[in-house]
Order: sequence, then structure tokens, then C-alpha cells
Amino acid sequence: MPNLLANIALYGWPLVAFWIMKKQRLNQAVVLLFLIPYMWLPYGMRFDLPLLPPIDKWTLPALTAFFMLKARDKNFNLFPNSRFLNTVLIGVFLSPVLTALTNTDVLDYGLNVRPGMSFQDIISGGFNNFALIYIPLVIGAHFLGSEDAKKDFVFLLAVWGLVYSLLCLWEIKMSPQLHREIYGFTTTSWRQQIRNGGFRPVIFMGHGLYVAMYMSMATICAMLLFKGKHKFMQKQGMLKVFYLFAILILCKTWSAAIYSILSFFIIFFFGKRKWLYLAAALSVIVFLYPTLRAAGLIPVNQINAYFTELDEDRGGSLGVRLKNEDILLDKARERALFGWGGWGRQRVYSEYTGEDLTIADGTWIIIFGQVGWLGYLSIFGALCGSIVVVYLRYKNVAEEAIPPYTAGLAVILSMNLVDLVPNSSLSPLTYLMAGSLFGALTPIKNRT
Repeated sequence: MPNLLANIALYGWPLVAFWIMKKQRLNQAVVLLFLIPYMWLPYGMRFDLPLLPPIDKWTLPALTAFFMLKARDKNFNLFPNSRFLNTVLIGVFLSPVLTALTNTDVLDYGLNVRPGMSFQDIISGGFNNFALIYIPLVIGAHFLGSEDAKKDFVFLLAVWGLVYSLLCLWEIKMSPQLHREIYGFTTTSWRQQIRNGGFRPVIFMGHGLYVAMYMSMATICAMLLFKGKHKFMQKQGMLKVFYLFAILILCKTWSAAIYSILSFFIIFFFGKRKWLYLAAALSVIVFLYPTLRAAGLIPVNQINAYFTELDEDRGGSLGVRLKNEDILLDKARERALFGWGGWGRQRVYSEYTGEDLTIADGTWIIIFGQVGWLGYLSIFGALCGSIVVVYLRYKNVAEEAIPPYTAGLAVILSMNLVDLVPNSSLSPLTYLMAGSLFGALTPIKNRT
């Protein structure tokens, strides 16, 4: 049960956000309004409202940021100055409506009954998409479009990564229990965080995968700051990079470490145009992944065999994920346009016992199964499209004219998108980065 401190931390967040707005420059305040709650607020604590999704560490900070920034900047346009972004946002808001209207039937699996969707699900889904997708996208586009804002974004991700590394070290040694000791409860399976005879840190993010992915982003940000000769990296800059990478290795999530290694070679061995090209190529592959996967164009057997040779346990885990992807993809095709909706309707159950027969890990298959092509194309269109449109904007300009932190943020986001294929590491920071890239195309005066 959440203790008093957990309640103060969550429900007192608007007061902290107000203080941040008063004390920080606007660029940094915007990032901190999303970054601090993601890192520090209690995970799994919520307040249920009638008809609406729970108010928790995801929705409350987003709503707080939206209303505070709208009050601060009267020019904050609710419709971004991007035709492409507005188009995908229409799909984001239409998706819960059409999904609910096409899933009113009850699914009966013997002892397990999945309810049909109702008007309440339309309201709940629309609110959820507004808070978790629309808000960070439009805030990022409006307030974080300038190159200085992106520099602040990268700087804050790296600095707070260094701060978080101390808590990572504690949990790596002592086991993931800070959330329980500080907030009085935990919703995390302790056994899931045991890896290679040690522990993966969880801190306040809910799962070791989230921490590892954040530390990977922080490491890449440190590389960008070092490459850009940022004043923060003038003293022992490369040591800071290697320190963050060492913490990442100790997080025991190899995929996140691979993203940092790949980014290292991209950042230090290629020019900025190539950064954008490679980031755009990766985002296109992610965007097309359901089609490529269904057509058998992804060499899953060869990939699984390769990782099995490197580590039998990890290869076995990947094999289980790929097998479950096939099962879930087969069911998703039955209602491919608008999906199966919520309440676990997209999963596969035993017709006799009602037992859940599937494990859904990748964000892409979760979204595709729940909201079908409309929801998938809208959500991943916004995320992947942000990188592609930035690449198209700068592909023919001189190398020195390409803004380094814009290109660097595209690299970071592309690595996060790749991770959405095997894992579920989607967060408000992902959407905020995408919004920031859209904002680079239509700079707004007096952002700061």
C-alpha cells in the first residue's frame, strides 16, 4: 500500500511543477516537467476517476505540463504547424472511437470472458491518447523546436542519467527495492530483474528495461555533448561517457548496450548527414515491421540462431518472443483495420480453460493488436515520421548547416524506436523527442 510519501510525491507534483516553471529557463523547464516525474514519481500508484483512465505518474504530469504551459504562452497553438503531424493526430483521436464501435461483442473463452467495448472505452481511450500522445507531441513541437532547446534536452538527459546512476549502483548491489523502501509498495516482479547472477535496477520506473533504455539514451547524449564540445564535457568528458556506458552494462540488458555501441560508431565515425540517413532508415524499417514480419521478410530464424550462439538463455528468450509474435499477429489480422480493443481482447486464450496462452513484449504488436492499422499508422507515423521529415529537410543542405543536436536527437529516437520491436519501452520522453523534431521544421519565435 502506498505510504504518505508516495501520496505527497504524486499528488503534490503540480506544486513541484509550478516551482520548476518559476526557477528554470523555459527550454529546461519543459523537459523537466516530463523527465523528473518519469524518473522519480511512484510507479503503479493511481487514482481512478469515473469514465476516465487512472490519474498516475503518466497522465498527471502530462496534464500539469499542458495547462501550465498553455497559461504561460498564449501563442501555444493546439494545432501544430505541421500538416503531417496534424494528420496523424487525427488518426490518434479517431482510433479509440472506431476500435470501440467495432468491438462491442463479448469474447467468451470458457472461464475467461473478455467484455465488449462501450462508450466509456471511447472516453477513456480518447483521454489516454490526449494525455500520453498528443500533449508531449505538441509541447515538443512548440517549445523544443530550436537547436538550443534540443541542446538542453540532450544535456538534461545526460546529467540526470549521472544522478540516476548512483541509484542504479545501489540496486545492482542490494537488489531492486528502493521503490518499496521509499514509497512503501512495489508492483514489480522481483524475479524478473535477476540476470546473470545479479540484479537489474528498477528504481522508480517499473521495470529494468525502462532503466536500461534510459541509461542507454543518457550515454548517447553524453557522446553528443562530448562530440559537440559542450562545456559540461570539457573536464573528463570521455570518462563520463565510459562511466555511463559501464552503468549501462551493469543494467544487464544487452539490447540497450548494443544501441549505445551502434550510436558510438554513428556519432564518431560519420557526418551529421549520415546520422540522419541512418536514423531515417531505421525508423522506416520499424514503421514497416508489421508488414515485413507478416510477409516473412524479416529473417527471424537467423536472428534467433545468432543470438542463441552468443547467449543460450537470451536466444531462448528471443525465440519465445518471436513465437508469441506469430500467434498474436495471426489474431491481429482477424481485425486488422481497427484492432481488438482493450481488456486483453487482442490476446489468445485457451478455448477450454480460458488460460492466456501468449506473452506480448514488443510495443508494436501490443499497439497493432489493440488498435489495428489505424492506430498503428497514427502512433508510429508520428514517431517514425518525425525522423523522416527531418532527414528530408536537411538531406540536401551543406554538412555544416545541419544542426548537430537535431541530428543527434534523431539518432537517439531511432534507437528507442528499434527497441519498441522486441520490448515495451515507449514513454512520454519518446513522444517529446518526436515532437521536438517536428518543431525543428517550423521554428517559432520567442520560444525561450
